[in-house]
Amino acid sequence: ICFGTLREATFNASAYLELAQELLMWTKHRLTTAAMARYMLGVAGAAESSWPRLRILYLLPTEWETGNHGPIRTVILHGLRELLPPENVVDYPVHAHAYEPDPNGPRSVAHIDAAGNPHQGSTPF
Repeated sequence: ICFGTLREATFNASAYLELAQELLMWTKHRLTTAAMARYMLGVAGAAESSWPRLRILYLLPTEWETGNHGPIRTVILHGLRELLPPENVVDYPVHAHAYEPDPNGPRSVAHIDAAGNPHQGSTPF
């Protein structure tokens, strides 16, 4: 491979596929939302044995303050809710887009954002 082109005579397809498979497996096991949250909890010094009792208030800027949904912040929130009992991880203000839809249908409620502005949305619970 040379600057975006393949040299047919020297390209080894089986070596390429083997490397691609290794990279995919590494990514699948280490770059998940749970893996990122596990790393964050480790850096914070939270022993895995304490996780069932751990309670987290996850403070996030609103989408209106940041101009976007903050994908990395949402990834960490999702990972924390995967590792810990979901009822022990509370985000404020609620970022409903980070939750799976309620299988029984959304319940429409009025939310008040950090600036005090009401808006309609679905509850994440």
